[in-house]
Amino acid sequence: METHSKTVHAFDYRTKITELQQAMLYVYDEADHRLPVSLLHHFEIDPDGNLVFCTNRLPVTASDTQQFAAELHFYQKGIPYHVRLYGSILVQMNGTGNLAYFKVHHSEVHGEEEKQNKYAFLKRWSIFKYLLPQQQPVAL
Repeated sequence: METHSKTVHAFDYRTKITELQQAMLYVYDEADHRLPVSLLHHFEIDPDGNLVFCTNRLPVTASDTQQFAAELHFYQKGIPYHVRLYGSILVQMNGTGNLAYFKVHHSEVHGEEEKQNKYAFLKRWSIFKYLLPQQQPVAL
């Protein structure tokens, strides 16, 4: 099945990620490997569109203050779409936890167009099947 995605504007992804309410955080290392870091349930969105959250898990290479290329993958069971945010994350470590600031550079929504295309196809098919002559059962 072909996957469709579309780039969304800042206000679009803000409303969609608040509906989804959970995300998987990935960071990219020096070799561009995507490393899963943590599952996020609580985050805030500042007026600039940056996401602020706490995380206790970081890659082994992290120092006191570190900036990484990162990805947030928002999803929830039962919702027909998911959102991917690509950007950079600045992590500030302190005694109680790690405060992370995620700056969004690119955002995508996956899944909505597939559902809309499938619905349009089924609607066209239901109209088309009524135009076909009805087959009569064959008597033997």
